[in-house]
Amino acid sequence: MKTAGNMAEHVEKSDTSARMSRIGTSQRWVRIIPVALIMYTIAFIDRTNISLALPRISRDLHLDPQQAGTVAGIFFWGYIALQIPGGHLAKHWSAKKFISILLVAWGHLRGGLWSGTHLSRTLDASVAPGVAESGVHPATLILLSHWFPRSERARANAFGFSAYPSR
Repeated sequence: MKTAGNMAEHVEKSDTSARMSRIGTSQRWVRIIPVALIMYTIAFIDRTNISLALPRISRDLHLDPQQAGTVAGIFFWGYIALQIPGGHLAKHWSAKKFISILLVAWGHLRGGLWSGTHLSRTLDASVAPGVAESGVHPATLILLSHWFPRSERARANAFGFSAYPSR
């Protein structure tokens, strides 16, 4: 006996199968993975960039070490804020649109960090890009799950994560 849940799952699987058959296997790898790789690389550079800019920011804004640490760390409070809700929104709305909106917002907000003239403005400008960037990762994983069958998904995720340097 088919229930509403089983029927929805069947429709979702057939929709994914139809999408995967429209774009061949090699086309998925050529069109989607490079974009994810570039996006993850930029995200990593963005997260580590504050450590390079912090000495100059501290000097220009006359920050003590505690304030400088707050400026560097507050980004991740924003990151925590939207990580799970961002994945939920991407799953139930449109991962592609959500990623696009977040990347545009992230770029604009990150540009605002360098316009801070005092501590409170710099803190605001530091937490906002974290909020924008935090939904990108879960939304990208959802997007990959829509475009890659289960048998290829681990490899697709591994290529995306190869943007992060190894320790």
